[in-house]
Amino acid sequence: MSDIRIIGSNYKEQLSTSYNLSIRLWSGGLSFSVYDSVTNSILALCSTTFSEPDEHFAHQEQLMMCDELLNKEYKRVIVSIEGRPFTIMPQMLDDESRNQQMLNFVGIPTTEEDVILTDNIDEVGAKLLYPVSRFLYYFLRSQYKNVEIHHAASPIAEWLLTKRLSDDRRGTISITIADKRLTLVAVDGNQLVLCNEFECTDTNDFVYMAMNAVEQIKFNAEGYFMEISGDIEADDERVRLLKRFGRNVELATFPQLLDYDFIMPNEQHRYTNIIKTALCV
Repeated sequence: MSDIRIIGSNYKEQLSTSYNLSIRLWSGGLSFSVYDSVTNSILALCSTTFSEPDEHFAHQEQLMMCDELLNKEYKRVIVSIEGRPFTIMPQMLDDESRNQQMLNFVGIPTTEEDVILTDNIDEVGAKLLYPVSRFLYYFLRSQYKNVEIHHAASPIAEWLLTKRLSDDRRGTISITIADKRLTLVAVDGNQLVLCNEFECTDTNDFVYMAMNAVEQIKFNAEGYFMEISGDIEADDERVRLLKRFGRNVELATFPQLLDYDFIMPNEQHRYTNIIKTALCV
């Protein structure tokens, strides 16, 4: 079980309107963090996983309505949604009237029950296009008056493009595992070379997709590293096999450029993406 609820001593309820709230939704659960931009500190970190995935996000919506911290008023509310199919394209092709046509063209079905959203990745002049349930979209809009909705791949891409751990790590592949989905985001220097999501039915699929990405990108063997995050055990078989067949494979850890108003939790890779979201969108 990876459920945690950490509220730092410096979190002040009466100051919530000066804090940023970041929420990550995926079919298997919900996590969130509270960030104070004045002190550059993460003041709270909470995560809940479900025994059974909920693709309709009903359990997640119930948590957002009932959790005390999620019902405060914040300066910014950022929601990232994981597991939605997406495509990426140049911003110069931005045409809202053709968004549904573009998704259908690349094999992403949409219905009248969907709202089509876009995220801009300005560092590379790209936009990410994806459908979200209309019910979920309007629930978030009604729950948080100042909500900003993003696909979970967007803050990962922005993090790699703007806040790389060190200059000598030119090639970086972020691997996020959630339920049966694998999100791969790869950056070579200041270029986004891969941003895609796959549905994988077994362990071999996960490892093949990740290693095939390395092969297709043709990163220098010593010049790239792979960072694994997601709601998985540190000794998960997928992690062990990636470490066996890949080079410079690491479990993700919390960014060092932030302060944390609590003792660091175990298995930081489970929560790194929600921490980064506060800084990247």
